[in-house]
Amino acid sequence: MSESLFQWCVEQLHHRFGLEACEDIVKYILTIENREELEEYVGDLLQGTDGRKRHFLDELLKRWERSQRPSVDPAGLFVRTESAPSAADFERKAVLGVLGEKPQPPVLQT
Repeated sequence: MSESLFQWCVEQLHHRFGLEACEDIVKYILTIENREELEEYVGDLLQGTDGRKRHFLDELLKRWERSQRPSVDPAGLFVRTESAPSAADFERKAVLGVLGEKPQPPVLQT
């Protein structure tokens, strides 16, 4: 989850729409992985999508989509995503080692 998106969304919901418990609501909103579901939930939360509600929703969707895409550094060497590495990522790095050596299969004794 993007911290900047989280903070922006909390501020908008609290200051523009007067919603309390914004942090819990936004944590849930940012776990939604489907654009249509996100749009429907926020529309229901705001009780409509007209006027400033539509403006907020459009901006939220634009920022949300940006946070879903991995970003690449200018040199094209590293890919950064908003999510934390998984346990499998750590295991894979541990197996390959620091120098990128491939592990040797264990010697079976019979």
